[in-house]
Amino acid sequence: MRDPYPSFVHKFKFVSEVLRDYGWFASPYMTGGEFNEVFEYCKSIQEKNADLTKEQVEEKMYEILMPLIFHPNFRAFYIYRAKELPHLQKFSHHIERAILHYYKKDFFSCVLTLLPAVEGVLLSHYGWEFKNDQKAPPQKKITNHLHNLTSDSTKIERYAMYADTLFHFTKKWIFVPTDKADFSLSYLNRHYALHGLGTEHFYTASDCHRLILFLDLYTEVIGIENNKNYGLIPENIDEINKRRDYYFMLINGEVSYNNMISLDDYLLEEHPFYHKEKNEPNWEKVLKLEDQRMSKLLALIEEFKKTNHES
Repeated sequence: MRDPYPSFVHKFKFVSEVLRDYGWFASPYMTGGEFNEVFEYCKSIQEKNADLTKEQVEEKMYEILMPLIFHPNFRAFYIYRAKELPHLQKFSHHIERAILHYYKKDFFSCVLTLLPAVEGVLLSHYGWEFKNDQKAPPQKKITNHLHNLTSDSTKIERYAMYADTLFHFTKKWIFVPTDKADFSLSYLNRHYALHGLGTEHFYTASDCHRLILFLDLYTEVIGIENNKNYGLIPENIDEINKRRDYYFMLINGEVSYNNMISLDDYLLEEHPFYHKEKNEPNWEKVLKLEDQRMSKLLALIEEFKKTNHES
């Protein structure tokens, strides 16, 4: 019998189509057994569709994808790539800040930092830049842009496959109007989250994973466009290695609060569009100002006493 999935591209398309209803897709850096596990599970979803709940699929996909998404090697590598690629580099500081939140288990901040990055990369890739007198294009145009992408790369099959996966994810999940959205699994919807439309939970670890995966896959699309592709994570790249080591320190609780603040800033300042706050709130300065105010007040009291006594 002829194999209906003779290549990785065929398998990836199948996986993307099956997982589309659950807000998931395969990681672009999955290889061998990891990808086959997702592929086989997607076949079982099709076979047992009536017997599997969405919650069961969500739990299983979390179990399969979490080790890959969570691993500092991959996170450091994709930050490095975001810094070197057009469109992504404009928001690479958003992505790194979100990953720092992620490793500190601040999933709320992670999601809210990634959502503007997702939309910003989409707008930049679409060809739009902010100007005071120019409105942003309708979100439908931005989404459809992904559907119409073409490339003359030798990796055209993968390029089209990844772009199509991104298109369906934005259309069905991120940008779908709330009156048409499926909130049975997740409230990860830019309208719901950024406009405060309700009090539901849109910042689970799985929601972080969805957005991280989206940007990983978008990185592959933009990498193919710019002929910057990697078969393996390169070795002896300081920008990757120091991030990986720091992420492990965060995971293992090996860094103090003050050192963490300094190291966060050190990494973020490497990003071309990051602006460090120059006038940070400072408790020592607050105390100094309070002392000055108190000294002035006491001086006024003394002057009042003196004036009153003389009169």
